[in-house]
Amino acid sequence: MSLSLMAVPVLLDTADTSTQLFYQFVRLYHYGHRVLPGLSLATLALYTSGWAMSRGAGRPWAVYALAGAVTVAMIPFTWVFMVPTNNTLFDLHARSQSAVIVAGIDEAKDLLKRWGLLHLARCLFPLTGAVIGLSRLVGSDRG
Repeated sequence: MSLSLMAVPVLLDTADTSTQLFYQFVRLYHYGHRVLPGLSLATLALYTSGWAMSRGAGRPWAVYALAGAVTVAMIPFTWVFMVPTNNTLFDLHARSQSAVIVAGIDEAKDLLKRWGLLHLARCLFPLTGAVIGLSRLVGSDRG
């Protein structure tokens, strides 16, 4: 969520040109892409472990399965809703490296705002998964 709530507004406030904004987005994506998918998979591994241990012990396990499924639902969301915007931003970045201005700053900012909203929506999947998983942990003393 911090990308949408803090990083994107900083980029929008500090970029003077569309070329600069596209470059900043590509760098933001680069670092996020290196860290966040692994974090999602690690979270899924924890839910899978909780599911397997609970199931093996004869305790309720469906909550862990649901939490894991909701968490990784961010992947198809990304493919369906975010990839087109990502591709547009990457294409405009590549084209902006020439001397030709490919988009104005307002168009660039609109695209980045769209990406920020999509990213915020995508963040709701692991957040919801965490709430679901936590509900099982908090309620585990009741059986």
